[in-house]
Amino acid sequence: VEEGLKSKQWYQRRVRVNAEYGADVLITTHNLITLTGFASWLTDIEILSLLFSAIIHDVEHTGTTNNFHICTGSPLTIMYNDRSVLENHHISTAYRYLEQADCNPFDKLSKDDFREMRGIVVEAVLGTDMSAHFTQIKNMQNALFSLPQHRRT
Repeated sequence: VEEGLKSKQWYQRRVRVNAEYGADVLITTHNLITLTGFASWLTDIEILSLLFSAIIHDVEHTGTTNNFHICTGSPLTIMYNDRSVLENHHISTAYRYLEQADCNPFDKLSKDDFREMRGIVVEAVLGTDMSAHFTQIKNMQNALFSLPQHRRT
């Protein structure tokens, strides 16, 4: 994985988005999962999926935004039909990398576990699309405020 993080295939050299950034997000995600006690609510596959998502969530970032790709009609926009263009690209790139010989640390997972992991990874990375950010925040607030201890009277 370390060699993959260093390779140009895995991360292009960018000021902000590079292997060090991927490692930072991985460590931050690990700390959030473990230090908050959230890990006790998750299965091993869910934890693995979230950590892998953290590593790959910006793989081969172009240094531009989804809106830039849409407005310029970039090949990525055509490929991903104007929807979460970069996020879809990050996921696709990571999974294409895993298909290369000796590049899949998950090849010992059962087909069901791998399928479950991939589903979680896809949802987690697509969830980083900032166009959905405020909707996600509102949904979380509504969920929290619907809990009995947080109901507004």
